[in-house]
Amino acid sequence: MKIRHTLSVYGLFIIFLLSTYSYAAQTPPVPWPSKEVLGELHPLVSETHKEQLIEESLDEKYVPGVSYPAVSVYQHSFTSLNKDGDYVSYYDYAIRVDTPEAKQRIGEQAARFNSEKETLDFLNVVVYLKNGKRIDTDVTTTRIREPFTGLVYSDLKVKTLTVQGLEEGSVVRLIARRTYRPTVDKGYAIAAVDLDNSVPTKEKLTILRFAKGMNITRKERLNPPLPAMTVKEIKLGGDNYYIYRITGIKPRLAEAQSIPASEFDSTIHFFRSATWADVSRLCTGIYEPKMVAGQDVVDKARGLTANLPDREGKIKAVYDYVKAFRYVAISLNEGAFIPRSADETMKNGYGDCKDKSVLTVALLRSIGIDSTVALIRTTRLLDRDVPYPLSFDHAIVAVKGQDGSYAFLDPTSSSAPYGLLPRHDQLRYALILGDKEEEPFLVPPQAPDKNWVNENIEIKLQDAQAAVITNKSDTISPNEWFHLAPKIPREELIRVIKQSMSDKYKEVEIQSLRFDPVNSEGVLKDEITYAIKDFTKRMGNWYVFNPLFDADRLNQSDAISLQTRTTELEIDAPKRLTADVTVRIPDSVTVEFIPKPFSVKSDKFGSYSYEIRQSPGLLHVRRDVQITAKRIPVKDYAEFREFYRACLKQDEEMLGLKSK
Repeated sequence: MKIRHTLSVYGLFIIFLLSTYSYAAQTPPVPWPSKEVLGELHPLVSETHKEQLIEESLDEKYVPGVSYPAVSVYQHSFTSLNKDGDYVSYYDYAIRVDTPEAKQRIGEQAARFNSEKETLDFLNVVVYLKNGKRIDTDVTTTRIREPFTGLVYSDLKVKTLTVQGLEEGSVVRLIARRTYRPTVDKGYAIAAVDLDNSVPTKEKLTILRFAKGMNITRKERLNPPLPAMTVKEIKLGGDNYYIYRITGIKPRLAEAQSIPASEFDSTIHFFRSATWADVSRLCTGIYEPKMVAGQDVVDKARGLTANLPDREGKIKAVYDYVKAFRYVAISLNEGAFIPRSADETMKNGYGDCKDKSVLTVALLRSIGIDSTVALIRTTRLLDRDVPYPLSFDHAIVAVKGQDGSYAFLDPTSSSAPYGLLPRHDQLRYALILGDKEEEPFLVPPQAPDKNWVNENIEIKLQDAQAAVITNKSDTISPNEWFHLAPKIPREELIRVIKQSMSDKYKEVEIQSLRFDPVNSEGVLKDEITYAIKDFTKRMGNWYVFNPLFDADRLNQSDAISLQTRTTELEIDAPKRLTADVTVRIPDSVTVEFIPKPFSVKSDKFGSYSYEIRQSPGLLHVRRDVQITAKRIPVKDYAEFREFYRACLKQDEEMLGLKSK
């Protein structure tokens, strides 16, 4: 669901490097505020100052392996916001390009905008070469295309421009103008000054103007180390100006498996002085009329559940029905925020997340089950101190239990069986529409027994090196791979499996293969048998192998790659992995070494147990691991690292064999 639009003044530069936003440069000049407003900072917006910064940057040398692919010479912006929430922003940036990859990424601009409420104008682009030559790009050569790809239909358009004359070591200066006219979010304004950056930045200058009559709240999140910063506030003619100059910004790189940078970076937020109750009432007023069930919806709900006596079975029947609808991301006019009615979505047979959630609620209410839509932010934890109606990027369903608690369903996810939320929905704030609390609610992570893989593996050793392995698995998981596998042609699936094993084994033969589609209980079953001639690895007179080699294992080793952390760690959703491995030993082989039993348990993170039993000609290994955490606070990282390292180490334990 695409229902979010925010203005992040300096965050746009990061997105620019990812080719999501683009800008343009040179003159005509940006209408910078007067000297009366800028005061001693006014010389910074002069052409003399900017030309000097560019010339200094052109003289600097790029050192492979040490320097960054691109350097921000300066980033200047001016945004003027009015009382109804509309704004116009000017961006004047200069970037030095030092590698072929940076040249390719920056040289082809592709700026997205919503044609219903936005305009984007490339004003000018100029490239400064080391030899003093300047090359202008004709901005009238911009092209507009519609991103109609797959099942996405939208009023989003893409304006593209190819930068002329860009060379490694050159500097490109870009100036652009973007306007935004709010509709459903009319009266809500949001802006942010990002104090961190992903590339070295010599100078940032951010100017924000809030028109007379705007009731604006400011929130600072300052995480050291902070760059040198000059702050200036002025009120003139009833307008409020906020001016920030930041110099010498060093990149702040995300740590492995870190929470999103938008949660921990240094930012100053400006937003309308509203409450979540205001936002809840606005969104509820938009959604409630759409959730009214027409007769066709009522008849469908009764038909789906007529022969189902229990409440849970009825909810599941409705969920399975809507989940099967074709997903189409819709952003037509206000489709980015306003859902279609339940009647229309059922008639169409397709919809996006908010459409499918609205239909699910209408069907459930038709059979007396209390439910509503919950708006959720999936990409990061919502900032609860910044109430804003377009903070959300997804919609799910909240079903109210008899005890007043909520259970959540995501009918958009084609791979999530009933009762299991996709991991991006877990531990995220959701605004439950119509709920009396009118505050974002933290959706808890689900228990590991809702997301599990249970494997029975038989390893028949032919001799000290060759083996035939059969793996039978039962899985309940939102993992797309498990659900996709039954649909892949057998020959292609065999090729993919053999390719994935080629780095460890040279001689692999797939003898049988079966992937069953998910059954009525949400369980996927698969069975695969393959022969591997070089299954064990020789170490002197020994032959060793890992009995868990084909089992689902903990594989996020980068999660504990750092000795210490400054940001929270976010790993996969809680899960349980069990594996029962039977190893059949031929008479020609003796077992020389088996791992010792091992177990570890943590109330914070989960548990792990590993045991192995031996009898004549047979070994039985059982491994059971449960991960109950999703986010690890910095203060708990050392303890988690010790727990997780022990689990990973045991997963790699080897058995030792010898030929008689």
